[in-house]
Amino acid sequence: MANHMRVTQLRTGVYYHVFNRGVDGRLIFQSQSDRQRFMDGLVAFNDVGRRSDHALGRAPVRVSATPYVRIICHALMPNHFHLLLRQETEDGISEFMRRIGTGYTRFFNIKYNRKGRLFSGPFKAIHVANDSYFQHLTRYILLNPLDLFMPEWRTVGVSSWEMAVAFLRQYRWASTRYVFKRTAPPFLGIQEAFASVGGQAPFRRFLQAWAAKDMGTVDRLALE
Repeated sequence: MANHMRVTQLRTGVYYHVFNRGVDGRLIFQSQSDRQRFMDGLVAFNDVGRRSDHALGRAPVRVSATPYVRIICHALMPNHFHLLLRQETEDGISEFMRRIGTGYTRFFNIKYNRKGRLFSGPFKAIHVANDSYFQHLTRYILLNPLDLFMPEWRTVGVSSWEMAVAFLRQYRWASTRYVFKRTAPPFLGIQEAFASVGGQAPFRRFLQAWAAKDMGTVDRLALE
C-alpha cells in the first residue's frame, strides 16, 4: 500500500511514524536485556557529536544537546517497534535509524550466535501530515502494548480500563507508562502528545475513550 512505503525525502522539523519488524516476522527482542539494549540505543545513538561505535558500553548514556531526532513516543513489541520522531537535523532520522539498526543487529547476532539481517528491510517512515493524524498516531503507538495483555481489544474494545492501565503502567518498553506519571525521562518528548489534546489529563481520557471503541475499522498504520 502506498501509505506504507518509506518516503524518499525526510524533512527537518517534520514528524514521522518510523517502524520496522524482524525479518520473516522473527522475534527481535527475546529477553528483557535485549529490550534494555535497544532502549539504551535510543539515547546513545541520538547524538550528532558522538561516534556511533563509542556510544554504548563506556560512560553512562546521557541525553545529547544536539540530537538527530526528537522522540515523542515509542513502543517495543516482540517482533517490531514503533517510534514517533521529529527530525532535528538534515538526514537525522536516516542516520539515527542506521545507527540503531546496525548497533542492535550487531549486538543481537553476537549474543545469539547468528549472522545476517535482523530486520525485514529498511525502516519505514510515514509523514505525519496534520494534527489529527498526529493525535491518532500517538494513541495508536501508546496502546500497542495492550496486544500482549488483551489480544482481543482491537475488535471488542477494552472491557476494564483499570486493568489496562495497571498493565500499561508497568510495561517498561513503551512511553505509555509516562502518561500516568508526573514526569518523563529527558530523552522523551511525550509532553507534545499531551499538548495536542490540551494536557495530560485530557490525553488520558483521549486514550480511554479510543480504547473502548471498536478497533476493527481503525487504520492499521504499520506492518501489514
